[in-house]
Amino acid sequence: MSETAHATHGPAPAHDEEEEMHHHLSPWPVVSALGATVLLVGLVVHPLILFLGTILTFVGLAGWVREDVHFYDHPVPELFHVGKAPNPFWGVIFFLGTEVVLFGALFAAYFTGRSAAQADDPGSWPGVHLPFTATLINTIILVSSGATMHWAMHSIQHDKRRNFLIGLGLTLLLGGIFLAQQVREYIELITAEGLTLGENPHGSGLFGSVFYGLTGTHGLHVFGGLVAIFIVFVRAMKGQFSKDKFLLVEGAAFYWHFVDVVWIFLFVVIYGGWI
Repeated sequence: MSETAHATHGPAPAHDEEEEMHHHLSPWPVVSALGATVLLVGLVVHPLILFLGTILTFVGLAGWVREDVHFYDHPVPELFHVGKAPNPFWGVIFFLGTEVVLFGALFAAYFTGRSAAQADDPGSWPGVHLPFTATLINTIILVSSGATMHWAMHSIQHDKRRNFLIGLGLTLLLGGIFLAQQVREYIELITAEGLTLGENPHGSGLFGSVFYGLTGTHGLHVFGGLVAIFIVFVRAMKGQFSKDKFLLVEGAAFYWHFVDVVWIFLFVVIYGGWI
């Protein structure tokens, strides 16, 4: 009797482990990546393809978020072990590595365009009046949101849930203000200065392309970061996350700090002209 019980008990953990491994081979990252690829192709080929790519990307992201919410209640315990870097954490790090390459290419385009324009006419770059003071204030707002995100992260690591929620809320507020101010700046540059992607009445026409390319790409990253933090905030309101389970919070915090660092460098280069 005891041998039978022992025999039936033996294979069960292996079966459970196999089910857990199968569960975490998620298809949604592949769906999101495929959608993003179709979206980029649609930018060049046809608006309908762009629309389909956008839909596919959001379907993939929605499935990914839904699966992650379910995963919180049925986790692989090792992933939430404090002090050990799990695979999803390294996934965030490698993802940020690709973002460094992306912004590196955009900054390279900026420096190349500036060198070419200034070689022909030193006064043609940027040619337009950029709002240095207003953007400096906006930079302080974004850096402050990085501080509140760090506070939120530190709070959940010490099980201070109220501070955690306040920190997330402040981060969303400050990030939203930054994004709104950037949209306002775009409107003023287009209407008052006539600066568009292809035109610059006061200087090199290339400046508009690289300026909107850099700041616009960063703005999209800010928006993506706000979406991620909002998801964290909603889940936190439902009682999720603790000092032992904060993997998603950590990933969102790392991403937000990356957004901060990129903007500081962008401000120094474009608005300050110090590099």
